[in-house]
Amino acid sequence: MKKTKVCIIGAGVAGMSAAWSLSRYPDKFDVTVYEKKSQAGGVATTENLEIMPGVFCDINDGVQGGSSSYRNTILLHREVNFDPSPTHMRVSFGQNSSAWTNYLPSNTNGIEIQQLESEIRRFGYYLKLISWLEPIFIFIPIWLTARLFCLSSRFTNLMLYPLIALFFGTGNQTKNISSALIARVFFDPNLKLFDYDSKRLLASQADMFAFDKLSSIYQSLVNKCIELSYQQTKFYFNQTIEKISSTNIYTNSNQFNNSFDRIIFACDAETILQIYEKPTQFQQTILGNIRYYDDVTYTHKDLNYINNYYTVHLDFDQYFIHTNINDSHQSLIEMSFNLSNYQPHLIELKRMKYPNLNIFQTLFLNKFESKKWTIEKLDKKKILLERWWRQFAHVWQHFLFTVPLIRFLQKENSNILYAGAYTMFNTHEIACISGLAAAHELGAEYPFEKDSLALKQFDLYMNFVYGKCRNGRKTLIQRLTTFLLTILLWFAVIIRKRL
Repeated sequence: MKKTKVCIIGAGVAGMSAAWSLSRYPDKFDVTVYEKKSQAGGVATTENLEIMPGVFCDINDGVQGGSSSYRNTILLHREVNFDPSPTHMRVSFGQNSSAWTNYLPSNTNGIEIQQLESEIRRFGYYLKLISWLEPIFIFIPIWLTARLFCLSSRFTNLMLYPLIALFFGTGNQTKNISSALIARVFFDPNLKLFDYDSKRLLASQADMFAFDKLSSIYQSLVNKCIELSYQQTKFYFNQTIEKISSTNIYTNSNQFNNSFDRIIFACDAETILQIYEKPTQFQQTILGNIRYYDDVTYTHKDLNYINNYYTVHLDFDQYFIHTNINDSHQSLIEMSFNLSNYQPHLIELKRMKYPNLNIFQTLFLNKFESKKWTIEKLDKKKILLERWWRQFAHVWQHFLFTVPLIRFLQKENSNILYAGAYTMFNTHEIACISGLAAAHELGAEYPFEKDSLALKQFDLYMNFVYGKCRNGRKTLIQRLTTFLLTILLWFAVIIRKRL
């Protein structure tokens, strides 16, 4: 039997999950993976840093961990003998009179937060309403929802926006994300990150996990793919794709030019439009709608900076978030992590040798709004690593012009599939599922059927992004949804032309 030659563009989370799933069938698939970086993992990287004179330690950069509901990610890591470390997320919001946490008693909140408890209870009812009317609210930005429900600016700026920024890392674009996402975070049994609390908004016990050394995990996945395929799966790192014409791949190194039967785009949407020779109208409409921003992460030891902008409990807090509502830029949201209370290898180092060890990461999001950043307040001598990266925003347009229409793009060209977090929303879990789904479309069986939650999440993704069940059948509801989305597709094309 002739094997299907599959090319995967990108060795990030989506690309590696697709490569691993396909490599389980060496008699059916001949898999080639191209990656522009020197290693697999995408934004999930590990750096070896000198955290103090003569002391080096591995630091996970870009991705730290996730919710216990990330079943596909956890199970994939276990395939290469890595088990994430369980942890309870502890978050400190705000500063001084506006300070609050998700783990201390509610009566320890700042004065301003205590005055908002009635609004917190009322917001719980609004969340349920948003959940019931999700088909409407998915297209409404959160700032507009706040106005429709007459939420106070204090509640919105001190609690709602920082909370959403925590969930999705959206920073100063938080006000523009889809309202439906916040309801999903609390009430969707398959996707929720936290439980709603009528007094503190965020439940105190949030079961999370921290990743092991990411570079080791993804290198182990590379090795596993090669092992499963009897060394037939090929990885080419430091390879830039110059052009894709039909299913022909042209790289920056002529010896790797090749033709394939199927292509899985597991890279960002911007790259697809850049390297594809003749993007179609569908591609330009759906992928061109995705908005990317330049962000920067600083890994540092500047405790003075942290104390100046956050209320800090050094022995407990993992996340710090603040909103500077006294500034003329009321949308200014910044967040930091104390990696020494989160990453397992740093926790062990702190416990065994260096009890005063505190390694922080501070995120500054959207370079276009860099005038709002407090980046100049960081002590440059205490910076360990500067990392720039691009991230797409969960703006409401993403859930109108991309997510409901991506299924049409999957069907436009039978030789091409699309995988990545941008096909739904930006989490490590969605990226992982998207790769498994692309492999499934090519004939690789879904590998984690015995885990009911992982299976539900996979089925949900298949319904959204491919418009069908795992067995390929369509229910009456799915057929009706496809019909309505077809109308929406033409509506989106017309609107995009006029914007």
